[in-house]
Amino acid sequence: MDSEQKRIRDILFICVFLISLFGILFFVVFIKEPVLVSTQEKRNLTNFSELNDKSFFDGGIQSTIDSAIADQFVFRYEIVKIKNIMDVKLTNLFIPISDDDYKLTNVGDSQIKRVGNSYYLINGLFEYDEKLEARFIKRAYQINELSKDYPNIEMFVYKPTQVHETSIFDDANEIKTYGEYYRDLLKDNLKIPYAELEIKDIEDYKNYYLQSDHHWSYQGSYQGYIDIVDLMFGDEEKVLEPVNINTFNDEMIFLGSFASRIGYVFPGEPFYLYIFDLPKYEVYMDDEKQKIYDMNTFEENIKHLDSYYIYGVANYTYGPDVIYQSEYNDKETLLLIGDSYAAAVEPLLMEHFSKIYYIQPHDYYLKYWKKFNYDDFLSSHKIDKILFMYTVENYFYVNEYGDRAELFDIHRNEGD
Repeated sequence: MDSEQKRIRDILFICVFLISLFGILFFVVFIKEPVLVSTQEKRNLTNFSELNDKSFFDGGIQSTIDSAIADQFVFRYEIVKIKNIMDVKLTNLFIPISDDDYKLTNVGDSQIKRVGNSYYLINGLFEYDEKLEARFIKRAYQINELSKDYPNIEMFVYKPTQVHETSIFDDANEIKTYGEYYRDLLKDNLKIPYAELEIKDIEDYKNYYLQSDHHWSYQGSYQGYIDIVDLMFGDEEKVLEPVNINTFNDEMIFLGSFASRIGYVFPGEPFYLYIFDLPKYEVYMDDEKQKIYDMNTFEENIKHLDSYYIYGVANYTYGPDVIYQSEYNDKETLLLIGDSYAAAVEPLLMEHFSKIYYIQPHDYYLKYWKKFNYDDFLSSHKIDKILFMYTVENYFYVNEYGDRAELFDIHRNEGD
């Protein structure tokens, strides 16, 4: 091939490449339906409609175009996944994974951190923020006021502590975190009984939590159940004990929300469940009886649901307002204000209550377009105990979807 032919070939290759690139960009900008939310990365994606609110002179238009092209590009998540894999491999080459179990390393460009040389993944650690401080104090005040106005109802707070709220990583990473500071703010300002899942060291964390997810393991949820029963009834109340552990022959492999956010670059873990001799109970939502989803019915349910998020099948959240009715008619009633952690303990708590009313305030608002009102509910239902049991972000969390924590505030009638 002479030089003239080679030059023509190179020009043709460049033209084909540029035409293909501009074709893809035209498709992304003018034809492709924009993807607004990345369920894998748990964030909003930039799209070209946002250009209407931007100015050229402050760089807003240029920055938005760059972000929109990156976020709306075809096969974007597959490219991000490959990039994360490469980032992890490069990190391992230049920043060797520490043998120190408490050392944290970032996974690619995400906010997710890897724990030591394990495949355990956690969220970023807590920094000081005076707005967070004010919100914890405000929530404690609201709960105290509710307790004062309903002296015949026993009220309790249980916090399912997550590891990024603790200070166990501070020394190894030479940092100062504030998760325990916020915990103490809440605990010290509450005037009702308080308890939490205690994570004293890395062994506790690995026992109580799934390695690639923000939810607790079968051991963590069982410890949470024991803590809650002790909190509400004292140590003389007999708890349910596991009658078996289902290991599924180590063939049920779980990859959770953290794994999804980083592109599944690490292997999954075997999923285990305790089996219990549960009392007979029924579940109702919108006055309709529901199929039972719990740890005892998991194997049958997973066949029909074929869900990749198997934690949610074993610990099923039916909806934002659910009634659990046990076979015991002579026991107390409970109002449980919670989140997705509650589903793991509600079947076990059926041993101790005749009825549990479960409310998830954020999703309750999305269902009814009104905030859950405590005064209205308590005036129309016989309640013996109230348990506030939700993770710490619901005390303060604000993100691009709105003020999630505000919906967990204690909303009451005017003047209360």
